Amino acid sequence: MKKNLFRFCLDLLMLLILSLLYSANKLPIGLHQIAAMLLLALFVSHFLLGRRALAGFGTSRRMRLFLLIDGFLALSFLTLFASGLSIHVHPFSSWAGDNPWGLVVHQRAGAAALILAGVHLGLHWKFFRNIAVKYNPLPRIVAIPLLLLLFAFFYILGIYNIAGGSLLRLLLSSSFSGGEGIAILNPLSILVVIASLTAFASRQKEKGKRKKKK
Repeated sequence: MKKNLFRFCLDLLMLLILSLLYSANKLPIGLHQIAAMLLLALFVSHFLLGRRALAGFGTSRRMRLFLLIDGFLALSFLTLFASGLSIHVHPFSSWAGDNPWGLVVHQRAGAAALILAGVHLGLHWKFFRNIAVKYNPLPRIVAIPLLLLLFAFFYILGIYNIAGGSLLRLLLSSSFSGGEGIAILNPLSILVVIASLTAFASRQKEKGKRKKKK
């Protein structure tokens, strides 16, 4: 169970770093690059911890879906890292670069990573729920209302950001350094919306299967 707690903390740390990276214009370039390298190292660690899941490939549609999403997420992270290197040949250089296509690829891969990370969270909602319940240090009478308030805050903010075009700008912007950058709460809120919708769809599908069995 301690291994699951470690994976839970690792996931949260990765999400925070990923969200921080979308505030590129608000960060020194050195900090952005260090955060990106740390994220890649954490992702490799996450992959190694879950490598046993590869043995279950093909055993069920659900497992294949999990691995497919995780595979695309890994590809988006690798593309982010490679395109970042193509933009900044020298570590800690300025944002200006001579590779405009690298900027475009970096931007698209960033949008894909944000969406896929949200789907990943939603598909594994039971894991996060179980760990949160088991290691919750607060009384339930405090923890549940607090959790609902936090969820409502991030969900409403996420809907506002998506409706306001934050995700669309991330998808369509031709320059990663253009615009104002996204504050750290904005990508987190978009992740919450995507994850909650994915979790809801997953639960509804499970309920439908149980009804068919009855």
